[in-house]
This record gives sequence, C-alpha cells and structure tokens, in this order.
Amino acid sequence: MAIASFIHSKGLPFTIVEDASFQFMIETARTTTHSQRLPTRHQVGGPLLDKIYINYEETCKAKLMKDVKKCGLAIMGDGATIKKPLFNILISGVHQPIYIANVHDATGHLEKGLTKNVDYIVEICRKSLETIDNAEENVDLILFDGAKVVQTAGECLSALYPRMSVVHGAEHVCSLFCANLLKNTELKELVNIYRTLYRYFGSGSVHMTYAIFKKHASRDNNGKNIGLIQAAGTRMGGYFYAFYRLLKLKRSLKNTINSLEWTSVKIHKKKPKKS
Repeated sequence: MAIASFIHSKGLPFTIVEDASFQFMIETARTTTHSQRLPTRHQVGGPLLDKIYINYEETCKAKLMKDVKKCGLAIMGDGATIKKPLFNILISGVHQPIYIANVHDATGHLEKGLTKNVDYIVEICRKSLETIDNAEENVDLILFDGAKVVQTAGECLSALYPRMSVVHGAEHVCSLFCANLLKNTELKELVNIYRTLYRYFGSGSVHMTYAIFKKHASRDNNGKNIGLIQAAGTRMGGYFYAFYRLLKLKRSLKNTINSLEWTSVKIHKKKPKKS
C-alpha cells in the first residue's frame, strides 16, 4: 500500500513496479538496518548523482572496449540547436551501441564571432577520441551528415587516424529527401490540409470535434484509441507516416462528419490578420 500510494500521489507510471532498478532499490532497502538513513535531496542531486554518472561512464567505456580489436568503434557527430548551439559526439561499439562522449556547447565560441569551421570540429572530435585507449588502432568509422564542413573535418580526422574512414549518415540524407518532396512538389498542399485536419480532429484544441472523432475512431478500431499523428518536419518522413494514419482513419472521419452529433458543431474560421 505504501508503494502504491507513492506511485499514485506522484503521478508515476504503474509499470514502474516492473522496472529492474525499482525492484533493485526495494531489495536493497530490505537488507539495510535502522541505522541507514535516507539521502537528502541535496545528496541525491549532488554527490550521489556524480557517483551514478561516474559508474555509468566507467561501465559504458568497459563495454566499448570489449572485443574492440575484432569489431572496432564508430564515431558519430552532428550539430543541434536546443536553446543553445551544441555539437554532439557519440561512440558506438558492438557491446555498447550508443555512448554519449560529449555534448559540446558552442555558445562561447560563437560569441567571439567565430564559426563552427573545420578546425573547430576537428578539435572537438579529437578531445573525444583522446578518451579512447589506442584510438588510432580502434576507431574504424566516423559518420557525419552531408554538409561540406563536417565531411571535410572527417577527411582531416581520417588523415590523423589512418585506420578511420569517413562516411555519410544515410538517415540524414533520407530525411532531406523526404523534406524536399514536401517542399518542392504538390505534396506541400497536402501538408497544409493535414495541419488543418490535425488542428480540428487530432490536437484536442477544438474540444467538440475532437471528442466526436475520437468516439468514432475508437468504435472503428475495436475500442482502441487511435488518432491522428502530430507530424514534424524535422522527423524523418514524419508527414508520410501521418498521411498513412490519415488513410487508416478515413472511414472514421467520414462517420464523424455524417453523424448526428456533427450537426451541432460550429467551426469558427480564423479571421485574417490586418496588414
């Protein structure tokens, strides 16, 4: 009851009781004595968090180096702007598919009027490679997107590390291809139509139309709550997945606008902005 009360009061998912780390915590607590005290919030967010990070980093590095002579390692890098201009470096091995080696904040560099040029990217990557034992012998691949600056940086790194080859990340190329289809073909009109449909039937912002559609969609899919997908241009092929879902829910949309409840719906069109 104490565990259930904690989960309910904090809005945690019920499946947390099946999580291995939660079960480990409970089993560990059973073996302690009354002299063992609970950590304070400052300890959880301070020294204990540091210990967890150090243990995780050591475990990941050990997995990366396992069978490294046979399988080698791959480096992946890409720029991202998430409130700050960042450059991410990931390392992949046969026993550790993803290890976040560095999330470099480029704010200070750009504030000086400098750019993320080839020299800068090479320097960031070399710092991450220095954390790997015998990187010259163990790193086989480095993957960037098709941008000229990062591909040139990859060629420079492959000259410094003779075993390394630089290749294009296929996922980024596929994402750009899908984006070009939506921008440069008639499909861009479908995107505008889908955004309107999602606003009324998928987002929940228009309560009545959303509720009526949800009822019919659930009825047409054996009681499963299946709705429209919120697509994003940055997600690879996101709108194509959304179009496919729209086709799957075509009958539900027709049933919605042909229903008795639909006669009471009033659609308020947005007024054009004054210039």
